[in-house]
Amino acid sequence: MTIREQIIKEVATTEDSDLLRDVLLFLHRRQHESANSAPRGSSGTIAKHQGTLSKADGNEIMDIINREFNNIEGEW
Repeated sequence: MTIREQIIKEVATTEDSDLLRDVLLFLHRRQHESANSAPRGSSGTIAKHQGTLSKADGNEIMDIINREFNNIEGEW
């Protein structure tokens, strides 16, 4: 059974009107967000921020990421 089929089955069998209203509101919000946002994977989404960090700030961020996340602690 697909996710769509599971959702349809759950919606068709529920008696909870509050839940149904929440699901409908959620779907409407998601559709509105999707219509007003760049497509997933769109390079334009991130490209508009290109050049907003100085080279020094970028290097500092990279140093922090490397220091905090590229070390394995404990036994493996």
